[in-house]
Amino acid sequence: MFYVLLSLLLYPFLFPFLRPRKNLSRLAVIQTAKIGDLICSTPLFREIKRHYPEAELTVFTSPVSRGILTHNPYVDRVVILDKAEYRGLRGKLRLARFFRRERFDAVISLNPNVLYAVSLFWGLVPLRIGILSSFSGRTYRLASSLFSRVYYHSPERMVSEVHLKMLEPLGIKATDPSRDIFPSPEGEEKARTFLSSVCEPLIGVAVSSRNRLKAIEPGTWARLIDLISQNLKARVVLIGSEAERTFGEHILSRIRDPKAVLNALGAFTLEELPSLLKRLRIFVGVDTGIMYMADALGVPVVVIAGPTNPREQRPLGKRSLILVPEGLPCAPCSYVFNTQRSCRRGDRACITSISPERIFEAVKTLYEKTDSHA
Repeated sequence: MFYVLLSLLLYPFLFPFLRPRKNLSRLAVIQTAKIGDLICSTPLFREIKRHYPEAELTVFTSPVSRGILTHNPYVDRVVILDKAEYRGLRGKLRLARFFRRERFDAVISLNPNVLYAVSLFWGLVPLRIGILSSFSGRTYRLASSLFSRVYYHSPERMVSEVHLKMLEPLGIKATDPSRDIFPSPEGEEKARTFLSSVCEPLIGVAVSSRNRLKAIEPGTWARLIDLISQNLKARVVLIGSEAERTFGEHILSRIRDPKAVLNALGAFTLEELPSLLKRLRIFVGVDTGIMYMADALGVPVVVIAGPTNPREQRPLGKRSLILVPEGLPCAPCSYVFNTQRSCRRGDRACITSISPERIFEAVKTLYEKTDSHA
């Protein structure tokens, strides 16, 4: 609160230096949230670059998500922005000096964070566009007055709609929320080699989530894989990071035919993963960044929504099925701007109540409607 009040006291003195510039040649977007949120923000990069092809577009993101943007042709520069490095007054001044040196004409902050509201103001960025959530606390609500324009989001509305509205101060009217993912040449070669001996259609199963609230138990995944291998002419691919290898071994030890599974856990980096995903006939997983990556690539997806709210963020593909828990008044409880990591009930019923048989029926429905992507 101190930094916000200080900023408001300085407002009359800094206001003369905050006049918008006529020519927009240096633009930036801040999106330091999770991988899925970054993917859902890619329409902004595309629309900005289409409208201002000669402008330099910088995207600030987290260290984990950088690989998503490596091959995005709409992004000129990626800067890692770790909030932990800018704590306290000294940190905020350091970030403000950086914004001032860069001389951005406009910055869109997709994160409702006091740090960005204050630092952009102190950095004298002429046009500062921010977002306000229904979950925002009192301090950030006050800090949001430091933006030139603020756009409000409620859980009943798609976040992508608000993002596109945030382009209006730049003179951009956009309505296309489709997301962009661009495979890497290295990933293409790795995927071809990894799948060189496979001829069956591929069904990808993303086996884990960093958020324990959304995690599905090994036994459920094993039963689903058995149902797929016994009833569909397809090969299952386990998808995830190196950290999920042990979890994958628990799954493999429970299935009837381990040979029916390709274990890709840890085999592909985030930058390389799109090349594997785009070769899938169907993708199955909970609401994670990998699911949004598959959806952006046009892969049909079955997503177990669990505690998340599909009304504000969900796959956009026409060939997608969202499984939501039935008869649970507490679901959804986790939102884009208010993520939950523990179950208030203590039983995670929003996840555990969705049976492998129900997931399989959704997979089977899409399998029968789609052509092979292999």
